[in-house]
Amino acid sequence: MHRNLKNYIGSILFTSLLATTACSSSTPTSTIGDTSTPTPANQTPATQATKVIKGGPLEVGALWPEGSDNFKAVQRVGDNLAKQFSGTLMTYTFSNTKARPQLELRWKSGDPLDVDNIFNGANASSYHWVEEGQLKNITDTLKTTKRSDYDGKTWEDSIMPLFRSFSQYKGQYYAVPDQAIVLGLYYNKKMFEQHGLKPPATWDDLIQVSAALKAKGVDPIAVTGTNNGYMGMWWDYLLQREVGTQAVMDVAWGNKKAADNPGFLRAAKKLEQLVSDGDFLKGFEGTDFTGAQTEFFRGKAGMILMGSWLVGEMKQSIPADFQIGIVPFPTIPGGQGDQKGVLGTVFQWSTANKSKNPDLAVEYLRTLTSKEEQTVRSKDLGFISPYEGVPTPASIPGLDSMLKDAANASLTYYYYGIIFDKQRADAWYLPVTHLYFKSVKAEQMVQEIDTNLTRLRGQ
Repeated sequence: MHRNLKNYIGSILFTSLLATTACSSSTPTSTIGDTSTPTPANQTPATQATKVIKGGPLEVGALWPEGSDNFKAVQRVGDNLAKQFSGTLMTYTFSNTKARPQLELRWKSGDPLDVDNIFNGANASSYHWVEEGQLKNITDTLKTTKRSDYDGKTWEDSIMPLFRSFSQYKGQYYAVPDQAIVLGLYYNKKMFEQHGLKPPATWDDLIQVSAALKAKGVDPIAVTGTNNGYMGMWWDYLLQREVGTQAVMDVAWGNKKAADNPGFLRAAKKLEQLVSDGDFLKGFEGTDFTGAQTEFFRGKAGMILMGSWLVGEMKQSIPADFQIGIVPFPTIPGGQGDQKGVLGTVFQWSTANKSKNPDLAVEYLRTLTSKEEQTVRSKDLGFISPYEGVPTPASIPGLDSMLKDAANASLTYYYYGIIFDKQRADAWYLPVTHLYFKSVKAEQMVQEIDTNLTRLRGQ
């Protein structure tokens, strides 16, 4: 991630889900052994805490609805704590998008959750929680705690370097990472092998592979025409290769114009080529994102650019014999941007300074990030762990090599943070949608973006 971009980035939003609180009158309080997903055998804290940890009430955020596999994973960590520390009573409070305003009011009134997804080092709008003293500084804990499950490394060193800055503010840790998200180019591995094709490594490769798939009667690329951000993934990645992240931020969040940098027009023309060549899914204009993903898994399209949530999100709809692969977004030889960079993010969990049981809250984070728990989440949920030595999801072949390549590059906040600012997102992505729908050409798209952003800056 580019640390000098933080002041530009908007707030993180998650998919809207139903609220759930495990100890409320309408839902049961989690107790030992009440989850349908078994606790990993012999799961214990990675190292013995130096402090005496006492059981007691602990309220943690949950991003997923009760009963889901993801919720059961959250509950499993709490159940493990309850087994270790007598008197522990876990409460799981819905902490996703619709619940955020109410939860933030609780933080401001001095009644925060003990553990919450309230901070991200790439999200400048979350910094005030640190500046106001709301979050526990866990830097010393991460730097001194030895993790036996990570070969004796400190907690900090057990986190892959690529992901560490997402947990930091001015070099200090105020969160721990739990799940990484990366955007990559998925392809139908079985289909490619049947047609003697290799996944594209360069932009020219992509054009050639697309032509070959069309010759076989297959739409090359699945995409939705009803979600501007998903269509915008192609534009965003093209820009990372053509001009680089800083140049994008200077235009999207600064005062520079896209038309003044020839790389923006080169990127727009490449996107226009995909449109004019008919490389996107037939009928994509009216296909929602679930429909587009379904068409990919039905073999109607050979590739799809999507986040690493794809397989977990669609697992109920994936045919048993489907073989999937993933590769980085194609490079552009001669491009002035980052040819190995990856777009993505990391989900974080913080503890409150005003937690009623701060030691137990930190122990929850330690159990959550144990190698055993992280491995189970990778295997069962398809999560990408930001921790060293945890296998990548076996359900996504090629992901390990993709992350290995990115380790020496950069992880840039996905959508450059633009999608989370409604007015800015419209200014940036609506012209891209117009290009997809053939109502503008590449030059017009770039000019429209500049016009929109100029108007936005004047407000």
